Amino acid sequence: MTIKTSILLALALTGIAACSSDNDTTVTAPTDNSQSTAINDSLTKITADATGVSADGAMEVTLDGDDVSVLIQLVVADPDSGALITEIRDPDGTVIYSASLDPDTGEPGPVVSDYFDSPQGNNGAVSVFLPPTPELTLKAGTYRFTFLTENDAALARAEAFVRSSTGSIDLESFQANLNIWIAHPDAAFNDQAFEQTIQTTFKDSINTILAPHSLQIATVNVLKATEAEVTRFADINAEDDEQSAEACRAMQAATTDKLALNLVYARALTSNEGGGPAGFSPSPGIILDDQAGNGCFFVGQTAYVAEPEFGFTQELADQMMAGNILHEAGHFMSLQHPTEEAGDDFDQLLDTAQCDAATYDGRDDAVFGVPGELDGVVTDFECGIAGGSKNFLFYGGVPQFLPFEMSPDQARVLRRHPLFVKTP
Repeated sequence: MTIKTSILLALALTGIAACSSDNDTTVTAPTDNSQSTAINDSLTKITADATGVSADGAMEVTLDGDDVSVLIQLVVADPDSGALITEIRDPDGTVIYSASLDPDTGEPGPVVSDYFDSPQGNNGAVSVFLPPTPELTLKAGTYRFTFLTENDAALARAEAFVRSSTGSIDLESFQANLNIWIAHPDAAFNDQAFEQTIQTTFKDSINTILAPHSLQIATVNVLKATEAEVTRFADINAEDDEQSAEACRAMQAATTDKLALNLVYARALTSNEGGGPAGFSPSPGIILDDQAGNGCFFVGQTAYVAEPEFGFTQELADQMMAGNILHEAGHFMSLQHPTEEAGDDFDQLLDTAQCDAATYDGRDDAVFGVPGELDGVVTDFECGIAGGSKNFLFYGGVPQFLPFEMSPDQARVLRRHPLFVKTP
């Protein structure tokens, strides 16, 4: 489950005009008062003057010929205020993304882009990752990111993480680390046996999906929430931004490996209607910022409970949870579902299968003997392998399609994310 632009952007933004989407390159240059810090040999953090960026309503980042990706992070001083990227221009002045606001509702309208399929916005902070698809090759020069904030709220931080590569990045091996914070009250999920399950079964299952693309999770750091934190965060409402943000901050305060994926492993995820998702994540999430509420993603243990009497063994439950973790990590690093459940909304990657409703809704699955139902929702069985049900980011996910797989284009995006580093 991806957390996209929140309805809290509504109405409060309607009085602010968005920038136009033509190719007029006459713009006011934002205040340039930035500082650069090397994070590692291939990653540089650019910290801009948040006051100046707030006043300009735009941030500019200049890339050179060796730069292969950039992650923009704009953190709002008021964590309850939303932010929305309204336009991205490349060094030639070409608009490669635009999102306006509906004047009646204040909601973000349709996105105009060949590379993004949804508005880039969120509560408390907004981030955007380039390139979100291999079809976009970054150019040397200055990229301009224009944004709006709810109630014209000021920014607390404005940052960019620029990734560079002097070699052939798609022929090299990369690895990422994973922090898992256990916020579960049951002893069975706080003992050495479960930690061993994380370090072997979960990690190995994740790496089975990553390995064909020369990617891997190298180190898994297991952390434990305090008794008070478990009481607060064992069950997390996926629609409660304040609770999830508090959990992220509490987790990040306990981490020592900062350049890593951050996962909150809760007992259960809920919603205002009761039942909740198996996991959720901001997309993309915020990195290297302990104060940001969008710096982690979530899974719920009760989403996959073994039922051996029905053929759902503990081994299958563990594989499903591992796939769930990587699914949400993929969202955190900007990837989207190849197909949404209505079968009419797809990602922008050319090599992920599309399960369009016109073709698949109501289709019987002859392999598993599951009849289809023409109901406006495309399911795993209706889509099948041809429709992408084996992809680790398919919106559903059922054990019949294990082991899950990753497409080459999805891997190309991940290896450019700042959290993946070249394998030593």
